[in-house]
Amino acid sequence: MLPEAPAPLRQAAGEVLRLASARVGFTRRVLSEMAQPFFDGRPTRQERLEGAALQAALAWYRRERRMHPGAGCDAAIWGRLEWAARLTLFRWGLREFIPLVYDPARPSADQGTVARRAKALRKEFSWLARELRRNNRVEAGWCTPGDREDFDAWRALAGDLQALWDRARRVPSRRDWLLILRLFVPDVCGWPTLKVSVRFGNTRKGVLETSHVGVPRGRIGGHYDLFIPFASKRAPDGVVLEGYGYGRQGVCFVEVKNASARLVPAALEAVHGPVAQAAAVLRDDSSWAYLGGAADFAQAVRRPELATRRGIVRLSLKRG
Repeated sequence: MLPEAPAPLRQAAGEVLRLASARVGFTRRVLSEMAQPFFDGRPTRQERLEGAALQAALAWYRRERRMHPGAGCDAAIWGRLEWAARLTLFRWGLREFIPLVYDPARPSADQGTVARRAKALRKEFSWLARELRRNNRVEAGWCTPGDREDFDAWRALAGDLQALWDRARRVPSRRDWLLILRLFVPDVCGWPTLKVSVRFGNTRKGVLETSHVGVPRGRIGGHYDLFIPFASKRAPDGVVLEGYGYGRQGVCFVEVKNASARLVPAALEAVHGPVAQAAAVLRDDSSWAYLGGAADFAQAVRRPELATRRGIVRLSLKRG
């Protein structure tokens, strides 16, 4: 029988478990956030503080483990606790890295820094994947119903991240564009859906297929930003937004930029379906346009047909 873990080790483990946002296994929600072709921007000030606290707690935990190697539960459980903490830090590191990679104004002088950070993140991802496979082989009892989908998502994530590693190897060109959406969700229980296209003359190019883009995990408040990278040889002439689902999608502002240009809304070209305050998207402030037929989640549950009604806004763009 293993000796009881001393109080400092229990305290350190408890602090790591409290700060790690992934459970000792993991969830598809965490993986999908890392795999999506868009991102919600760099970590907030609160998240940076939590990240620093988690790093300190992890260092404390490792020190106590070295001092008491045989105490408490078996090594596999201690290892899974560290795995959950490192997954959390990896996710936050990725959120710091993605805006840097896709920034169309990133200078070529930063390429060395980008390459070093990419190498460190790839190394950490390899460790996480290797430990996940090892733990799964060692202890089948760790698995719970639904974990097969988690494992499938983890394998798919490796392919999704390859596009990021490839993009980090080159300096941005004038073909690299970034669409920035300033969004709002008024109903904290809402589950709106958004589809985004850019327009070139009479041709549309989808940059965000139908997807739920609610308030990011851990974010407080209904306002948030969404950044969508895409490639094009020419500047887009407009943007098309389609919103529907369980609660309305709020849109505050839209802008598109590359290394040499910044485009902002010029005028409303067309508005179709249930849309309120459409002109709000023309101003860069905190007001918002509502897209979708259901005023809130409860109304959509009572009348599901409202969740299928799409609010569509077509915008033209100008240099800003």
